[in-house]
Amino acid sequence: MDKRFDEKLKKDLVKDAGPLPESYKERVAVLLENLPHNQMEHKKKFKFRYAAVLAVFLLMASGARAAVNMYQEYLSSMSREDKKDLNERTQKMADNSDHFSRELSNNERDKIERLRDKYENDGLFAKEKILETDKKSEVKAGKLTFCYENSTFYIPDEELTDEEILEIIDFWERRDYAVKEENRGTQVSDKGQKISQKEAVRIAKETLRKVYGLDVDSVESSIEFDLAELSEKESMPSYFIYLSKDAWDYDTCTEVDSENGTVNQVSISHKTKEECVSGIKANEGKYEEYAGQIYNILSAIGEKDDDVEEICLIYKYRKDGTLSRGNVKYLVKLKDGSGYVFLYSANTELVYNFYKVYHYADTLRQENRKEKRQKQNGILEKRLTIQ
Repeated sequence: MDKRFDEKLKKDLVKDAGPLPESYKERVAVLLENLPHNQMEHKKKFKFRYAAVLAVFLLMASGARAAVNMYQEYLSSMSREDKKDLNERTQKMADNSDHFSRELSNNERDKIERLRDKYENDGLFAKEKILETDKKSEVKAGKLTFCYENSTFYIPDEELTDEEILEIIDFWERRDYAVKEENRGTQVSDKGQKISQKEAVRIAKETLRKVYGLDVDSVESSIEFDLAELSEKESMPSYFIYLSKDAWDYDTCTEVDSENGTVNQVSISHKTKEECVSGIKANEGKYEEYAGQIYNILSAIGEKDDDVEEICLIYKYRKDGTLSRGNVKYLVKLKDGSGYVFLYSANTELVYNFYKVYHYADTLRQENRKEKRQKQNGILEKRLTIQ
């Protein structure tokens, strides 16, 4: 393919890839790791958090352009009536969580992870749509159904088939897309654009150079402006800068506050390796030693060592001593009550995501709640305080 046409196709696909309400991979990770087998949190009131991170990472990954095209075409094929109906039914729901009528087995959770990858990367979609109903009284026993009255997936007693799991994944995606499309005109404003896009790109490049040692000369870039979600009532205007280069092992997304230039989040995606791989033996000593690198990253983004009150290292593992999802979390508490969350991949041996939190105490409380729930699912947790 002509290189110039190939580059134009990339840029056009990035431009056409609409922002998603919430990172799809993050939502699946929440389902598989952080919540009970029968419950999944979701944001049903539409607010931007990440701007097409999934779509752009799929696009820039080797050989993934066709998958992105299929993915976008599939969602774009939803009729105006379907999008309106799905959005209205979602907004009327009283519960902010999705639930399952029974606990999911470990095999079913593994299937969700595996089929989610095929849905994203191979365009493997469900053959049928999940049955939807507004009232519990309309649910038929043994038939996979989503009920809006109590935000519950009613699933058969027997193991879910691949098709049934794909129908659940498909429902999540269509719901997100419908809510995004129906609320597109009310969410984004340029009032918060106090720094220029050129300056935001410069900040992103400098951050990647300092944190990951990347050569940022002659990089390919694209930028979007959206609202980053802080809480149910508070959002922050941000630039999302996507930088890539053939010589890099990673594709990147950096979130920069468009009012003051603060780096709120950095995500990198390895082109050939998965960040979250289960079955890796936990290595506590190595994770403790890596805390020194966390200090280096903080320094690179302008935080002072003296402002760090403590670092809490958290890793989750199974009884066989292997990491449940192949990642390690570092919670950084700053003296002003804010903090950062760093996610380290045991497979790529690198921090693949870090982001600012403005209320560290809330973040820690959430982790405490997760720990209690995970024990019920056979997932153990080790915490170490580092200073």
